[in-house]
Amino acid sequence: MPKTTPAPEQTASAGQRLLKEYLIPLIWAVVLASVLRAGVAQSYYIPSGSMEPTLQVGDRVLVNKLAFQAKVPFTGRVLLPLGQPQRGDVVVFAPQGGLGDDLIKRVIGLPGETVELRHKQVYINGKPLTDPWGRYTARPAPADDFGPVQVPPGHYFMMGDNRDRSYDSRLWNHGRGGFVPIQDIRGKALLVLWSWDEQAWQPRWTRLAQPLS
Repeated sequence: MPKTTPAPEQTASAGQRLLKEYLIPLIWAVVLASVLRAGVAQSYYIPSGSMEPTLQVGDRVLVNKLAFQAKVPFTGRVLLPLGQPQRGDVVVFAPQGGLGDDLIKRVIGLPGETVELRHKQVYINGKPLTDPWGRYTARPAPADDFGPVQVPPGHYFMMGDNRDRSYDSRLWNHGRGGFVPIQDIRGKALLVLWSWDEQAWQPRWTRLAQPLS
């Protein structure tokens, strides 16, 4: 039987149907996902042990980007303030100067407060802080004693939970202290979405959907 060749209009019709049914929806899905990631939520990979034991290397956390402010996607321009970080919040923020990868730490000092460390104990406005998050070792560390410093208006003092292995507000500016402005905070980390143990080469199933506190 002689082989038939589809008419040009049939080929064009099939191509248009493929474009309409598959390619265009896929493009819109990618665009929508990018907008949501830029303005609503995103996942953040934990690359270091500075937040242990709360967060472990290989964790991927869900970050709510609308926890504190609504921003124009892809610009960083603040449209609407929605709330203020509270002490104990785990937040993702841009590094000082805006260069390098985002950081994740815990909010310890609030605007206007005086922060000090004496022999690994945190003091806020001269009073010892009940600090269930911090983990210290017995050995001396560079930031065992720090301050006092006053947190400027609209800024926050950040610390990692693994206090002796965290590069944070105590050590920025060559040990003179540093603060994170509210506009540099990307969002609040809510829970562990996924966790991968690189040494054992397997998932950490017990950490899935674990809320952060």
